[in-house]
Amino acid sequence: MNGFFSPNNLFFRSLSWAVDIVGISILWLFLSLPLVTLVPASAALYQTCALCVRRGESGAFSRFLRSFLGNLRQGCLLSLVVVPLGLLLLLGQNVMAGGAGGGGGGVRHRPLRRLHGGPLPSLWGGLLAPSPFGAV
Repeated sequence: MNGFFSPNNLFFRSLSWAVDIVGISILWLFLSLPLVTLVPASAALYQTCALCVRRGESGAFSRFLRSFLGNLRQGCLLSLVVVPLGLLLLLGQNVMAGGAGGGGGGVRHRPLRRLHGGPLPSLWGGLLAPSPFGAV
């Protein structure tokens, strides 16, 4: 029974790993809510996952916060460029898909039609709705 309650057995190491992943993900979510800090929070998340989750090093939360604070100045400046570009790309994708104004028009491009319910059904649409190709 001594080995079962040991903090070094597989169950408790897996539980510690899962708590670290969930905890740093929640930290990333809260620290990236102001879009200006999206880049430093993402860099800190990547560094923490690479070092603590993959390599098994300890101190995931303190490493995340140190990395976040270390990358804050450069990351905020980069976020001021990346976030508007991402929003422009999202707007462009919305226009190409026919979602902005115009009554459902948009460019009829074959890959876009596949992504937005064209001749190939999406995964969930294929599972929840009948197939447009009849019974298979």
